[in-house]
Amino acid sequence: MKFLIVGNGYMGNNFLRHLKEVGEEVAMSRVDATDYAALKAEIEQAQPDVLINCAGITGK
Repeated sequence: MKFLIVGNGYMGNNFLRHLKEVGEEVAMSRVDATDYAALKAEIEQAQPDVLINCAGITGK
């Protein structure tokens, strides 16, 4: 399976590390999750089987 992770904080990085350790194909998105057009383009380019959303607005 091909995974795409959105959000590169604590949860996103732990998902990334674990999925790589178990041999999964995984990519980490660095686009702004509130930028719909950029996020849509990223998903279309990556063509993931699974999208994991770890993005959030914090510190507010």
